[in-house]
Amino acid sequence: MSGYTQDQAYYGNGYQKSISETHSWRTAENSCAYMLSFIKSTDVILDVGCGPGSISCDLAKHVPNGKVVGIEPTEQLIKEANNHKYSNGVKNAEFKIASAYSLPFEDNSFDIVHCHQVLIHLEDPETAFKEMVRVLKPTGYVCSREADLRATSVYPPKYEDTIVEYFLLKTKNSSTSDNRGRSLRDLALSAGIKLRHIHSTVSTWCISNDDDRKWFSEMFIKRMKEAKEVLVKEDEEANTRKREEIIDSWNEFIDDVRGWLLFVHGEVICQKEF
Repeated sequence: MSGYTQDQAYYGNGYQKSISETHSWRTAENSCAYMLSFIKSTDVILDVGCGPGSISCDLAKHVPNGKVVGIEPTEQLIKEANNHKYSNGVKNAEFKIASAYSLPFEDNSFDIVHCHQVLIHLEDPETAFKEMVRVLKPTGYVCSREADLRATSVYPPKYEDTIVEYFLLKTKNSSTSDNRGRSLRDLALSAGIKLRHIHSTVSTWCISNDDDRKWFSEMFIKRMKEAKEVLVKEDEEANTRKREEIIDSWNEFIDDVRGWLLFVHGEVICQKEF
């Protein structure tokens, strides 16, 4: 492994392309709608935990006279983000290897600091949030959107013990939180943001129509077959059985016209005082 993965448990198994591929469909429109009205064309935005760069490059379109800087602790993801940037002809985005726990920027450097599904995976989200506030300019905004996996729901109910369980089992055997979305106000307050400057919202992803069920299920089937995520700890045989059981459910979900999968996300926009 290269970069700063040693201080972030989420990367304990190193870079895995099958995982980053499940992040590359995310855009500013489907993942950052709650904050787009706060962006000015001249803003300089820091995207903490930019992953494969799809959101960062989309955000760059909203700041034609500014720029977006994306950071990740793994060299491989930075390469993916740069490839996305070049293939989409994005001129005003750049990507750096860095840790969310120690951002390599001076105080008061950015108009907006954004993170999406990052704090959910950190063992020490408080330190990361304080760092995001530190590098934010006075009157600027920290914007965070994090899943609340405990609120995930599915229909028909027969998929609860497989598809929903998949997302919850990962939280039991990793640093990932199952309720980070609902704790964002608490994190903001702990970072010194005044209550009057915290705006909270919620949004969802709903996977239900035929094309979405097929695309989403096949994406996670590939991830489950290729990634090294632990579902049943210290029992490889049971881990394999559970993996196969969940893959079977994903395959069934593809053709289930009743199928409906809902993810809930907590969101905060926090303004920094002078």
